[in-house]
Amino acid sequence: MLVRSFNPPIHHAEGKQVLGLCPGCGTPIQRIQYASNEANYCRQCRTGGKLLADRGLSRLLKDDWPNSLEQRERMKADRRMGG
Repeated sequence: MLVRSFNPPIHHAEGKQVLGLCPGCGTPIQRIQYASNEANYCRQCRTGGKLLADRGLSRLLKDDWPNSLEQRERMKADRRMGG
């Protein structure tokens, strides 16, 4: 699945990365890469909070890849607590 956004603040400008916050909801913009293609998207506005999988990274991480923002935050908290 490739999610495209045509919002100028999200796109690259002259080869420079212009990721940041979604102008609609303020959520950090995510990037996925697939082969030689890449896409930037707002996980909240475009996918209802679901993180899209970067294929190469997903294969490497397998079960350690979060399926949602909540799961990602729990994983980060667990790592901070040493779990």
